[in-house]
Amino acid sequence: EPAATSFVVMAAGVAGLYGVGVLPEARRRGLGTAIALASLREARQCGYRVGVLRSSKMGYNSYYRIGFRPCGEMTSYLWRP
Repeated sequence: EPAATSFVVMAAGVAGLYGVGVLPEARRRGLGTAIALASLREARQCGYRVGVLRSSKMGYNSYYRIGFRPCGEMTSYLWRP
């Protein structure tokens, strides 16, 4: 039964890693890392050599361990019509 998910968007010369998630009962077993790396490997097979993402506090250490490094901060805005 699926317990983790992620996807990669390949555009503008970079592979954007998004939607990495693991069911609460399956966390702390390396599934998030494994599924993120699977998406990044797919991008590499398609010729991409740069990966980007926006991390939650929960995922930061996992991404750092696999080689991502901070390169700036983003501000989020919410628009309500």
